[in-house]
Amino acid sequence: MLGKVITFTGRFGFIATDAGNVYFRAADASTIERGDNVRYDTANGPDGRPRAVNVRAVDPAAVAEVDRVFGNSDDG
Repeated sequence: MLGKVITFTGRFGFIATDAGNVYFRAADASTIERGDNVRYDTANGPDGRPRAVNVRAVDPAAVAEVDRVFGNSDDG
């Protein structure tokens, strides 16, 4: 999945996506900052709600090129 970090406190944050905002914990993220474009996987948190895991920054130009060559890379 792809999104953009809209909030990051250093302990947790939120990623804006087309489907709505997704919560993530700092432990589930590589070195990222507010405003970074990110790729992530989803998992259910202890409360049963989805959260982002394996959050990592991506270069939007590289994602666009992959989409152009191979089709949409954001299919889950």
